[in-house]
Amino acid sequence: MKNILHIAFLAFILTSCFKGQKVDLIIHNGEINTLNEKNVVQDAIAIKDGKIVEVGPERQILNKYTAKEEIDAGSRSIYPSLSDFNVQLFEGARKQLALDLSNTASEDEMLVRLEKYDQKFHHDFVIAYNLDTSLWDTKHRLSDERINLLFPKKAVYLIFENQKHILLNNSARKKQNINTSTPIVDFNKVELPNFKEALIKEELNSIFHSFLQYGVTEIHASKLSKDQINIINQIETEINITPSLNLDAANSFDIQTKAALLYLDLKNFPIKKNYQTFINNCIENNKQVFFNVTDSITLEKAIYFCELANEQKKDHRWIIHYSKNLNKENLERISLTGAFLSLSPSSVIKNKEYYHYNKTIEPLGLYLISSEYPLNKLYPYEVIQNATTPNNNFSMSINEIMKGYCYWSSFAHFKEGSTGTIEQGKDATLVIFEKPLKQNFDLKSNYAKYVFKKGKIIYKID
Repeated sequence: MKNILHIAFLAFILTSCFKGQKVDLIIHNGEINTLNEKNVVQDAIAIKDGKIVEVGPERQILNKYTAKEEIDAGSRSIYPSLSDFNVQLFEGARKQLALDLSNTASEDEMLVRLEKYDQKFHHDFVIAYNLDTSLWDTKHRLSDERINLLFPKKAVYLIFENQKHILLNNSARKKQNINTSTPIVDFNKVELPNFKEALIKEELNSIFHSFLQYGVTEIHASKLSKDQINIINQIETEINITPSLNLDAANSFDIQTKAALLYLDLKNFPIKKNYQTFINNCIENNKQVFFNVTDSITLEKAIYFCELANEQKKDHRWIIHYSKNLNKENLERISLTGAFLSLSPSSVIKNKEYYHYNKTIEPLGLYLISSEYPLNKLYPYEVIQNATTPNNNFSMSINEIMKGYCYWSSFAHFKEGSTGTIEQGKDATLVIFEKPLKQNFDLKSNYAKYVFKKGKIIYKID
C-alpha cells in the first residue's frame, strides 16, 4: 500500500512540475494548419513573449502548460496571418471617396447621382467609377453635353467599368491639356486629381481595418510616390506595410529611398546597356524589385533582369507580376533565377478562361498571392474561391493558395525565419477564421474571429 501511495505521490509531483511551465496564452480546440513542410494539422498552441513555444495535440499542450489566458477556438480553422501582395492603397482610397456608378440604368439616372454626390461632398472635382452604358436603352448614347451644362466649371471624370476608357467634361479636358473631338479618351493618358490628404488618411485607416477583418496583417503597397510613402508613414496601424516606390524611365537610377521594394513598369525602361547599372544599384542598396509585366515584351525584359541579377547575387528575391499563362520555357527560366511570381486569382466568369495555377506553381515553387485591390475585391475568400474552383484541372488546393498567402509571402520579404508558418520559435502572428476555408463557401460571410500579432490580439470580431 505504501508503494502505491508513494508512486501516486511521485506521479502527482511530476505532473504538477510538468504542467507548471507558464506561458502567456494557450489556444486549444482548433484546427491549426501549420503550413510547415509536412502540412501538419494540430489542436493546440502555447505562446509566450510573442513567440510560439509549442504546437501539438490538445491534451499534451493543456497538460504541459498553464497560461494567463486560454482561448477555445471552437474547432475553427487557424492559419498564419495573411500577407497580400500588389495592393494599390491610394487607388483604393480614391475609389472609396469617389462615386460608384454601378448599375446606372440611364443617362438621367447618372446625372441625378452625379448631382447628389456633388451636393453632399462638395469636392473640387467629381470622380466616378464603374460606368456601364451597355445597361442603357440603345436609343441613348453617352455624350458630355448635359454633363457640361450641369458642371460648367467643375472637372468631371467618369471611368468606365473596364477601366480602359474615361469620359472627361470640358473642364476636365482643359485641366488635363487634352484637345480631342471626343470626350472619351484612354484612361492611361489621364492623371486623376487627388482628394485632400485628411480624407485620404481617413479612408486608408478604413482599408487597413478591412484587411484586419479578413486576417491580413501584412501588405505590399505598390506603385507609390515618395509623398504617398510619407503619408503611410504618418498613419498608425497594426498592419505591416511594405511600400514600393514607383519608378519610371526618368528616375529608374535614382533609388536612394527608404522603400525596400521598387515598383517598375518596364514599358518605358531604358535600353539594355543600362540594365546592369540599374541591377548593380539595386543590389548595392539592398533593394528588391517588383516588375509589373503586361505583355510578352515586358515579360522578356523582367526575366532577363532576374537572370542578370541572379548571376551577381543568388538570393535577391525579386518579384514578377504577370496575369497571363506562362509557357514551359519561361516558367523554367524564372525558376532558375529565384524570382517570385505574383498571382492575382480572378473570376473565371469574368476572364472566360482558367488560369493554369497548378501548371505554374509546380515547376516554379516560388509564388505569391494578391487580391490586387482595388482592381479585384478585397475579400481574400473570393481570391481563394477563384483559385480553387471545383472541377477545374488547373486549380490550386486550399493549402497551396494559403502557402502563397502566408509562407511564400513571408519568404519573399526575407521573413521566413519569423512568420509564414505556425511552428516553434516563430512569431505568434496568426488568424482564427469564423468558418472553415474550403472550396464552396459564402464569399462575403467569412471573417477573422481573432487576429494575433506576436501573441497579442489586434482584432476580434466581437
